[in-house]
Amino acid sequence: MKRLILLASMCLGIVALAPVASASAAEDACEIAGSAELNPHLNAELKHTTFSFTAKPGTPCVVSKSTLAGASVNGEGELSCPAGQNIVGLNGSVSGEGTIQRSIDASAKHFKFELVATAGVVSFKASGEVTGGGAAEFLTHEESVKKCASLNAGNLEFTALVAGTF
Repeated sequence: MKRLILLASMCLGIVALAPVASASAAEDACEIAGSAELNPHLNAELKHTTFSFTAKPGTPCVVSKSTLAGASVNGEGELSCPAGQNIVGLNGSVSGEGTIQRSIDASAKHFKFELVATAGVVSFKASGEVTGGGAAEFLTHEESVKKCASLNAGNLEFTALVAGTF
């Protein structure tokens, strides 16, 4: 039930973030599962952190009925287990670059992104060859929750939903 409520919340977040695209653009929505490497490891202290996320291939895309061939992001910003610096009341940004490729596409699409991280949930907005957004979470991954709770998170499993034009 907890996972269903979280998934429904993430879907609503994606609908709110996904822009209206031209009729000729390829709109899709994909589920992305993978892991993020964080350096230095996250704890309760807000500190400059670099991260890279790599998706596991083969997860489904809804509109194109394809699967995800690959996705990755790299970025940096002020992060901690409880939050990212760009949440309400704090300054700065958490941003980076990435690529995404569906099994039906010949090449990966490149994008830039900004994100907001709060208590295990990340909302992001993409621009460039990919426009749209989504939400990612590690709260349904027991080991990731334990790592943040022990204030030593160097690798976190995430599940994300992304919707937009790519």
